[in-house]
Amino acid sequence: MRVLIAMAWRNLWRHWRRSLLTALAMALGMALCTAMLTMYAGMFGMFRDVLVERQIGHIQVQNPSYVARRGMYDTVPDASALVEQLDALPGSRGAVARMFGQALLGTETNTTAVQLVGVLPAREASVTQLPGVVRALHDGTDPGRFLASDADHEIVLGHKLADELEVGLGDSVVAVTQDAEGGFGNDEYVVVGLASSGDTMMDRSGAWLHLNDLQALLALDDQVHEVRINAAADDPETVDALIAQVRDTASDVKVDTDEGEASLSVRPWWEVNPAAAEIFDMQGISQYVVLIIVFSLAALGVINTMLMSVLERTRELGVMTALGLTPVGMVGLVLTEAFLLGVLGVGLGVVFGALADLYIVYVGINFGTGD
Repeated sequence: MRVLIAMAWRNLWRHWRRSLLTALAMALGMALCTAMLTMYAGMFGMFRDVLVERQIGHIQVQNPSYVARRGMYDTVPDASALVEQLDALPGSRGAVARMFGQALLGTETNTTAVQLVGVLPAREASVTQLPGVVRALHDGTDPGRFLASDADHEIVLGHKLADELEVGLGDSVVAVTQDAEGGFGNDEYVVVGLASSGDTMMDRSGAWLHLNDLQALLALDDQVHEVRINAAADDPETVDALIAQVRDTASDVKVDTDEGEASLSVRPWWEVNPAAAEIFDMQGISQYVVLIIVFSLAALGVINTMLMSVLERTRELGVMTALGLTPVGMVGLVLTEAFLLGVLGVGLGVVFGALADLYIVYVGINFGTGD
């Protein structure tokens, strides 16, 4: 075996340029494959973080009528008590209550329609990391801060919405909307932060208020449109167990719907956004497709090199056969050469791939998000 390996290694470097080019091609292919898989993992991880952790949560509890039509009156009553119950469940990282409303937001010179989101800042910070939407902007503008823990007529605007309204930190805006009593709700708020949430729609037309401020604006005291629960661990087993516990707790709360009295709707995130769930499922498939393509091309390169090597050494192999080399030994020699070439290519690929991964992880690639 040692002699066979020595002969195979010597034969590879008789045409060292061809062997080296083949090994480098394999290495670069493997490095690109590794880099692409790392980018996929980062992109899907960021997408999941924005979607699940910050936006929709692992589980949502809502009035069934709100799920169907998202009406302002389709609320969850006694929200404070329900949040405390859900917050105490085993496997729950915490529960947050949110309220939504449509309004006209304006200044002395500009007005636009916006989506208002009422949140409890302190709870959001410990459960969803929502305050992280206020972060450094690409143009160097001071993003300010998120809402204070206590309601104080503060508002955080999507940074593109702020540009449209031509307002900045410390400026005042007025929100006008219809309240639950049939009248007009209006109030003035001070801009304390500019959000870059990763959600284009919210950055263009979204605004965050303290939950108590929005409840007062809509005249819906201690009512919310949804309660979001995040699991302690983002794995199917933990989430599935938590869903059963949430459904058991929410079944005790009855709400009025178009069909009469009913229990609250409890939906995991993959039911709330099935399109996103399909995209996450496709992540593994896309990785396998990339691996198959790259390694198929690498295999074709090795086959081409070995075929050329065999065809050029017809006389040499004939002499070796005359000296006693068996057909099995001849096949073993060629396969050993292919194996050594593959090992060389994989070794270089691991080095190049590791360098590419380190660059992507610690430096990153700016795709120009337009923030």
